[in-house]
Amino acid sequence: MRKAIYGVAAVLAAVTVAGSANAAAVINLVDGTGSFAGQVNGAFSDEWTFTTPDDGILSASLTSANTSGRRGITFTSVTLNGTDLTKVFAQGGNNYFAITDLLSETGTQTLRFVGNGIGGYGGSVSFNLLGDDGNPQTPDVPEPISWAMMVGGFGFVGTALRSQKRQRTSVTFA
Repeated sequence: MRKAIYGVAAVLAAVTVAGSANAAAVINLVDGTGSFAGQVNGAFSDEWTFTTPDDGILSASLTSANTSGRRGITFTSVTLNGTDLTKVFAQGGNNYFAITDLLSETGTQTLRFVGNGIGGYGGSVSFNLLGDDGNPQTPDVPEPISWAMMVGGFGFVGTALRSQKRQRTSVTFA
């Protein structure tokens, strides 16, 4: 949840410096993730593209916040490679759309947003490679030394807390 809040904050910050909408733009994936942002004023049809290096699984999210006090943005279509993103929340020009675990092939992927309104939007995409068995690659298990350092750290903290001198409190009544 905290990660999503930070992501929304980053998107809103990016919206303030984003260029005009209604133009094709490229999302640069770095370590499998990328972000995008745009502003609209009236009817719009925006397209964002990014390239995946291999077959894999895509996830994407789109957020818009009504910060102008006006009507905000109404999206009529939000798709990733022709598949609709799920509308999670939409009220008063504030929107949140998401899609997870969409299989993709190597090459150019396309996000399309169609709608009407005034305001900014932003979001992120992520890409995970498929393993040789056709399942998503999972992160490696930490090495034993990492576990040992973590357990040792807990031990040191516990010892430090236990060895602190306890203060005695005395109460006297008049």
